[in-house]
Amino acid sequence: MDRSSAKSANKALPPLRPSECTWFKFISVKNNSAIGQLPKILVPEISGLPCWFLFWGEKPEPVADNDSPPTSPAIPTTRPTMVVDPSGRIIPQTDDSLRSEVSDSNSLPIDSHDTNDPLPISGVCPNDNCRKDTDLHIRFPINEKLVCTEEGCSTPFKTNDWHSTKNSLARHLRTKHRVIIKRSIYWCFICQTRIFRHPAEHACLQGCIVATDQSSNMFRCGVCSFDCPIQLGLNNHQKMHRRKDAEETMPKRSIPRPKKRRRKNKRQRQQSPGVNPSGDEGAIDDPTISLAAPVIPNTLPPTPPADRKDRSLLAHILIELNSLSVDDPSEDNFRSFCILVEQAVQEAQQHLFERDDEARPANPRDRANRPEPDPKDPAFIQRLYTRNPKRAVRMITGSDGARCNIETETLFDFFSGAWGPASSDPAFFQETRAGVLDREFSIAEMSKKLRNAENSAAGPDRLTYHHWRTVDPSGKTLVKIFNLCLFFRRIPPSWKETKTILIPKKNVDLAIPANWRPIALSNTIYKLFTKCITGRLTSWCERYHAISPNQKGFMPHDGVLEHNFTLQERFNDARDNKSDFCAAWLDVSNAFGSLPHCAIQNSLQAARVGDTLCSLVADMYSGCTTRILSNDSCTNPIPILSGVKQGCPLSGILFNLAIDPALRRLQANSAQLTVLAFADDLALLANSPQELQANLDGIHNDLARISLRLNPSKSVALHIGGSVPVGARETSFSIGGTPLTVLTEFDRHRFLGKPVGFSVLPDYASLETMVLKGNKLIESALAPWQTMEALKKFYFASLQFAMRTAQFRKSDWNEVDRQIRPGIKNTLSLPENAANEFIYGSRSLGCWGMSIAAEAYDLNIIDTAFKLLTSHWSHARAASRRMDVSWSFDDGIPRLHYQDITLRPAHRRKVLFSIRDRLRTDRTATLILTKKHQGKVMDCVSLDPASSHFYTSGAFTRFCDFRFSQKCRLGVGLDLNGYKTWKPPQEQLCRFGHKERETLPHVLNHCFGSKTRGYQLRHNCLVDRIKKAAERDFTIVYENQRIPGTDLGPDLVIENATKIFVIDVTVAFQHHREAFDRARQRKHETYNCLIEIMKKPGKTEEIVPFVMGSCGTWDPQNDSFMRNLCSRSYLKLFQKLCVSDTLRWSRDLYIEHVTGVRQYDPAAFPTTNFKYRPEESEEADALAPQRPTENQQVSE
Repeated sequence: MDRSSAKSANKALPPLRPSECTWFKFISVKNNSAIGQLPKILVPEISGLPCWFLFWGEKPEPVADNDSPPTSPAIPTTRPTMVVDPSGRIIPQTDDSLRSEVSDSNSLPIDSHDTNDPLPISGVCPNDNCRKDTDLHIRFPINEKLVCTEEGCSTPFKTNDWHSTKNSLARHLRTKHRVIIKRSIYWCFICQTRIFRHPAEHACLQGCIVATDQSSNMFRCGVCSFDCPIQLGLNNHQKMHRRKDAEETMPKRSIPRPKKRRRKNKRQRQQSPGVNPSGDEGAIDDPTISLAAPVIPNTLPPTPPADRKDRSLLAHILIELNSLSVDDPSEDNFRSFCILVEQAVQEAQQHLFERDDEARPANPRDRANRPEPDPKDPAFIQRLYTRNPKRAVRMITGSDGARCNIETETLFDFFSGAWGPASSDPAFFQETRAGVLDREFSIAEMSKKLRNAENSAAGPDRLTYHHWRTVDPSGKTLVKIFNLCLFFRRIPPSWKETKTILIPKKNVDLAIPANWRPIALSNTIYKLFTKCITGRLTSWCERYHAISPNQKGFMPHDGVLEHNFTLQERFNDARDNKSDFCAAWLDVSNAFGSLPHCAIQNSLQAARVGDTLCSLVADMYSGCTTRILSNDSCTNPIPILSGVKQGCPLSGILFNLAIDPALRRLQANSAQLTVLAFADDLALLANSPQELQANLDGIHNDLARISLRLNPSKSVALHIGGSVPVGARETSFSIGGTPLTVLTEFDRHRFLGKPVGFSVLPDYASLETMVLKGNKLIESALAPWQTMEALKKFYFASLQFAMRTAQFRKSDWNEVDRQIRPGIKNTLSLPENAANEFIYGSRSLGCWGMSIAAEAYDLNIIDTAFKLLTSHWSHARAASRRMDVSWSFDDGIPRLHYQDITLRPAHRRKVLFSIRDRLRTDRTATLILTKKHQGKVMDCVSLDPASSHFYTSGAFTRFCDFRFSQKCRLGVGLDLNGYKTWKPPQEQLCRFGHKERETLPHVLNHCFGSKTRGYQLRHNCLVDRIKKAAERDFTIVYENQRIPGTDLGPDLVIENATKIFVIDVTVAFQHHREAFDRARQRKHETYNCLIEIMKKPGKTEEIVPFVMGSCGTWDPQNDSFMRNLCSRSYLKLFQKLCVSDTLRWSRDLYIEHVTGVRQYDPAAFPTTNFKYRPEESEEADALAPQRPTENQQVSE
């Protein structure tokens, strides 16, 4: 129900004629231009009689100037000060006559039928702020203190600005009265009209939009002049001051823009006579060689028959392994097995490293004198990125980390103690289930692990996963070795030797050995073996619930987001219920290195994983040694008597099993989650300080039973009080008597990568760090296509976690996009006016498919919420609204709708990609359909992926060709007269005297003269490609010869036993895809008469127009013909070669046209027919921007 003051309203009165209304006369004189334009005007009389009138175009009688009011109430000369009288009405303070008129207007007679109407009559200003259904009516000048509109509720609201006050009232109505306000309607109390635009722009409210409340407020701010009637308002206001003070201490948002990368030609080549150096304005590198890339034969090996013998490098090893007795687990049999394994490793090393070892200096110290790798060297960094992209990106961004320079003796002493023997309480673990059945590994199981393994650092044997894929492609030898390890329940002794590298921790003193994280580098054959065990053990633990659901570390699902969401929901529940909430984030000292080996054994036995795995793991951790690399040397072998190996795939799941009893005891039978674990990262949750302290004591005692110690100096706690004033409480918590650091308001602590705390402020320093890494990639010496791939694969991927956890606002991501976009265009050699859709459009349609950070932010939020399924996350609702994504629940099953896409829970992994791909496709369509000049070539590029094959690897493409391809496909950044639309028409003509506008189609296709030879060579290059592809199965009947009895000379006529093909090649400019159809139709019309002439019994004849785009675009209609000449695999290579050849020649033709320097040596391309000129498409560039003449209006 609305307030009683809103129950009475002005009764509708009969309309007055315009001549009877004094106010209309005044307005009509002052605003004569508006007469006849407003179909309906509401004008109130000052006497209190509101009047409606309809104006149908008749002009009212003129009013003399002396009849107009001296001071217009609608536009008063002096602004009155608005105050609130004791009854709550807003009254002007200075103008007595106006005050009396307003009083009269408020004392209108009220009909008894209107008293029960909760809403004023439509079009009449209400007497007070009120609500009708979902509409909120607000009167201006607005009272600086608003009161709830519902009957029986007098909650006041007051903020620094009226808009925030109104929002506070709407939020109060939504949360307390369950009324959702969908529309706010504003009224002017002075002129009694509705305000359709911003109230501050209304004429009556200039300078007096808010009325001062004459009543005194009890609660006043001690910092500023703010006062309010309730304590809650003062608390919120004081929090605003504290927040501003905290923001002053935080780094401000600063998104740096990448520097413009300039190309440097370090190598100075000798100039041939009449030929300029290589580059965008120069000639080819070597004028004595063909510009076209050589034909690369199909190197794919044929599929061997099923009965073919295995001829791999390790085939004889496999035979000897099969000869071992599988029923004899004796020591001699195991020793023979170890010898065969070592022999396999040695033969692989000799096969792979023989040449490297010959070139390697004999003395390791000689290698220390070699220069350090320079990431600014283009040749080095580009080769490194091709071989190891991750390492190249780390080197460019400076993320490699510092090298340890601590003396090896110091490291030996420290880690010998850290990995010394430790004890464990056997009673800590309890048996929970029956054992599992052991089975051998299959080739498919092992091959999947080997195929998915990244080419990480090698162990002491220097063999990587790639090497094992090379020497044992079938995987039979490796599977046999692994299954024999299961049989013997032991591993070869060489697998127990590791190298250890030290990774520095952040913001610590690196002179202390404890501040370095040890990572073990084991032999890859051992890590592949443990990968197979880990996969099987993880699935078994999930099936039998062997690990607590509170533990998400090293598990197959995304537990980081789930834990962060759970923590946020506990915050929200405490706020909504006005209850306390406590949390503690714990750090375990040297968790992986301190776990006793006996605890690992006890946990496996208690879980009943089987005797085979228990014995195998016991052998893995017995007799292990490692050497720590530091200061260009290594320590003596250090025995590992405790702890799991960081870097071993099996270590994570073993650690989870070891600490699982502590988590289960802490959770017990509680309905709410009391502990969140991600490996050794623990977060304890409680509803009271007493409960949290009890949990801290319990986890401290439980972990101590397996020799794990909590580190109070790195652990923090948080207590949020739900009573007024809501906020962080400085409650003390302790671990073993040592107090913990307690977070206060605006303090933050990172848990699983996300800042947590009460009223956490954005950490713009971390955002700037992430953006700087992207800038370094753009400014690096990588090839352009490598830079674009690195941005997509590493830079934008690194932003996803911050997006999923909503650490920054969308406006921040918009700023990131705005700053990095010029750097991306500079990488592609594009000017600023290049269409953004080309960068952000679909990769499969010829655009680059780069991510938009602001858009990716919304998509990641939606994707995260859908994976959590039951999310009421406000960020997810806002992101869905911005992206026009709707949610629905059918029988409790959530569904996500975007355009015609409907995603169900089974599609939870496809949410982000489905919506993102649709958005990219829409952007490509926008580029093609709406941007006629920049989209015409892209329409043809989108026909086939082969047209943009060089985007990923730059295959068969020079750097200058790559840069030219981006410009020519958009038609921007080209130094051609026809695109200088600001010049007169005569200055837009061809610089060589042709009477055509100098546009890209003119240059690449029909600027005949000195470039005719170049057109011919481009044409002949494609003919040679077809000829080589046809030579295997077809006979060349005619090649560039006149057909007897006609004047026609097709490029090729080929035949085999059943078919005759008449082939003619044409290179057309891409005026949308219809240009290909027109070029093909012209060829059919020209050569159709040859079908009767070429007829032979038993053979079919076909005219084949082979069409290519002059900007390097492939026509997919060529595929059906080419499948008659070559295999599908070679066709893909053929497409790439033709695209690169065409693009190469077109670039050289353009450079020759602009600079006048020939880009090739005619002597290198002999021909027997110098008068021959290929047929090229001569279509005008009708879609290029051009300046209209005086007698002709030209539109793009």
